[in-house]
Amino acid sequence: MKGDRSSYKLNDFIADDSFKEWALGMAGSDFWDGYCKQYPLQQQVVEQARVLLLSLKASQESREDDQVVEAIWENIKKGKAQKSQTVFFSPVFWRVAAAAAVLLICWGGYRFSAQKQPGFGWQDSIAALSDMTEESNTSGKARDIKLPDGSTIRLENNTVLKYDKDFNVATRTVFLRGKAFFDVAKNAQKPFVIHSNGLVTKVLGTSFTIAANEDDQDVTVSVVTGKVAVVPQDRFEALPEKQSAQLSGLVLTPNQKAVYSRESAHLAKTLVENPVVVDKSLVRDHFTFENTPVNEVFAVLSKAYGINLVYDSATFQECSLIVALEDESLYDKLRVICKTLNATYRVMGSEILIEGKGCKQ
Repeated sequence: MKGDRSSYKLNDFIADDSFKEWALGMAGSDFWDGYCKQYPLQQQVVEQARVLLLSLKASQESREDDQVVEAIWENIKKGKAQKSQTVFFSPVFWRVAAAAAVLLICWGGYRFSAQKQPGFGWQDSIAALSDMTEESNTSGKARDIKLPDGSTIRLENNTVLKYDKDFNVATRTVFLRGKAFFDVAKNAQKPFVIHSNGLVTKVLGTSFTIAANEDDQDVTVSVVTGKVAVVPQDRFEALPEKQSAQLSGLVLTPNQKAVYSRESAHLAKTLVENPVVVDKSLVRDHFTFENTPVNEVFAVLSKAYGINLVYDSATFQECSLIVALEDESLYDKLRVICKTLNATYRVMGSEILIEGKGCKQ
């Protein structure tokens, strides 16, 4: 274990062997699993480091000849690194990769070859399948269907779902064009995989919505319950564990949404437009506050919606609230609270940052 990791910068994460193994799914780590909860302000840098490592690995495996990969290899050559077959795991490579991180970080989340990625459309996904069952909806209203494994899917208008004859024999794989809500029957031995216009979604048993219209620029995945992993199509094909129960890629939890740009091959995590309560035990009575410390109010909201609220507890420790917020949406609740405290809030990725001067006299 290295020294103090609470203030790690991007380069520090890239150069940390245990972080690399955890980020690439090569080894589990209770420390890194709980790192962002312990240091919430570090989550954005952790995500940047993680997707950078995955991007570097994918770039090396596919040997794409784009500008960023060329820049990295130039730095590797200067460092007299080993050949490409072994350099990814060598200490020299990681030192060079850390130095070259600034070349990639401007790309944001998962960004793979923008020239190659958009090729994974509807026809590309189903090209290898010869005997498929098709469910479609052109009725002008939603249509519910049930799959052989017990999963239920609500197809919106102008939506097509296909799956092959071997569905639920060894795997559960479907292909979506359009928009649909999935309520997936739980089966850890047979992950449920959805291919949708260049993005692959993998779950064990959960409920979520995918919007993947052929004419839309973005593919979105919004989670209602459980956990969902999303990954670009070309990256998914290279995963050795793609049919295992392991959730590799960008993992989403309730009230989180992934947005994948088909043109730029950029994958980002944010929040859904209208977060809902995920802990039903906190619905009744707990949104009525009587002279309640604001830090306690924030804790209740965070638990109720499953969303991390980032704030300085010392700043707000003298603040308290008398307010009833039963029927408001989460964002309306926050607007009322922030107006009362003369504070502000903003969504940052999958978190909400609250800032203010507190209530000290």
